[in-house]
Amino acid sequence: MTVVGLDLRYILRETPLGYFLVTGAGLAMLLLCLGLTLGALRGGRLRRARAGEPAGRFSWAAELVTVAAALLVPALIVASVQIARGQVHAALGATDPSQKVTFIARGVAGQLNALALGGQVLVLLLPLAGAALGLLLARRAQLGGLRRATALAASRGEEALEVRAWRAHPGPGVGHLLPLTLGAGVLGAGLCTGVLTWCTDLIRSFSAVAGVDPADKARLLVLGMDEARPALERIPPVLGVAALALAVVALFVLDAPARARRRIAPELAPGLSWTATLVGAGACLAAAAICALLALPYRAENHDPLPVKLDGGHVLAPEPGIELPPLEGPDRLERAPVLTVRSQEVSIEGQQLDRPARLAEQLEVLRHNWKLINPGRDFPGELLLLADHRVRFARLAPWLRAARGAGYAGLALGFMQSQTLERPLLGRIVASRESAARLDLGGATPGAEPHRFSGAPPAGSGPLLLEPPPELGYDRLARVVVQARRARRAVTLLLP
Repeated sequence: MTVVGLDLRYILRETPLGYFLVTGAGLAMLLLCLGLTLGALRGGRLRRARAGEPAGRFSWAAELVTVAAALLVPALIVASVQIARGQVHAALGATDPSQKVTFIARGVAGQLNALALGGQVLVLLLPLAGAALGLLLARRAQLGGLRRATALAASRGEEALEVRAWRAHPGPGVGHLLPLTLGAGVLGAGLCTGVLTWCTDLIRSFSAVAGVDPADKARLLVLGMDEARPALERIPPVLGVAALALAVVALFVLDAPARARRRIAPELAPGLSWTATLVGAGACLAAAAICALLALPYRAENHDPLPVKLDGGHVLAPEPGIELPPLEGPDRLERAPVLTVRSQEVSIEGQQLDRPARLAEQLEVLRHNWKLINPGRDFPGELLLLADHRVRFARLAPWLRAARGAGYAGLALGFMQSQTLERPLLGRIVASRESAARLDLGGATPGAEPHRFSGAPPAGSGPLLLEPPPELGYDRLARVVVQARRARRAVTLLLP
């Protein structure tokens, strides 16, 4: 069995409380069928009461069980979505990149799976719940009217107009209540259909970008979410108008038995008093106000975008024991092998190195693997440098020479700035902004202006040739490169 083209067992494993959701759906279906059966059985008791037997009372257990069955699946969906969101929140504070990606993927997939799976179940359950509840309430209302007629007959006699009116029209029947409650269930199913369509479109968008270049993945995901959004934006206005129309119809339909009784006995009071009407209207307005207040954080979260760049995804991860220069480069950060230089150790892609020759070997392996994966494409030959701001150029130079000898003539200085944000729903999170400043490790560019770090900032607008002294700190070197790149100058680093 598949859901949106995926194996159901896989979806249940990847959905928080997935098996509980399916089990709860089956239990709710059984309870609602039981409610329909009890409603049908109440019809026999109602006919006997019309024939003159004592009316008695119906227990509220059937109605309570029906309402509980209707709310069971939505409660499990909410719990599943909240657990999945907790995984996303946990990912925001994770420092391990693989752990962060895993948590985010599980959280997003869990939310979509819970909504898609639960939406399909609710499309069936809500109309069934409406039918069961309408049948039960109709039998209860009519039995209450017959009890009223019996009480009036004891004091006024069977021939009194009031008694005849109550026996002829004891209350809203199945023909009055069942279409209303069934219509409400169909409206709920329509909302679930919109959510299901939205989830289906998102799942297809996420599946479509699985093999896309990471540089384009974030842009395509945002585009997919924008394309799926109309499924949610179109449904609520239509359902709101339909619900308002249903409420207006309900006012006339529910009062129909009272109007019929007044035609027989004009002295009877109206079925719905002003007090009951005002109390009911006030309760509905209060419920609507509470729902609107609860939705405010979600609405604010959706309409207040995160100030995080989505043009190339996250390339960097927080590196322990290293302090990058507090700069923001003008160039886009592309994915490339990451060379990390600390005061006491050097690593490439997380693997510690003991000498520059070892770096050259590792870079040649990475270049070979890249060509195998990308046949027919030109090798970019770029290296991403993450260096502590206290490192001297004398420590960087041997490693950069090894990289140039391995065919990596491009160097991108990587920067990351963290920003603490207070979100309406997510709370306090730390967002990172990644950037870079590019330069070349090749030979001197013809016409390049040399800069020897004499203290004055580099002037001019043409290519810039940097000749840093061995004792120069990386922080100062990075600042000069960023300043030159902001002026759109090509920068070449001359290695000793």
